[in-house]
Amino acid sequence: LQAAPYVFGRTLEADGITDRVVVALDQPAGAKTIPVAGIFRDGAVLVDAYTGTETTVTGGGVSLTTPAGLVLLSERP
Repeated sequence: LQAAPYVFGRTLEADGITDRVVVALDQPAGAKTIPVAGIFRDGAVLVDAYTGTETTVTGGGVSLTTPAGLVLLSERP
């Protein structure tokens, strides 16, 4: 999704189950904007697995504030 800082997505579809994640590496501490288009649709509510921070996809991306440089986003269950 993005080369620098590195952002990539993974999708698993097996046995009727679909699992999607976006991983963002080398992010700044604090506020960040991460592209998620092609993995998640606008309006989807995502959660960062490391901090529990929730955000909503708008315009193909998300904005969130976390202390970590690593973000793992998945759709809220």
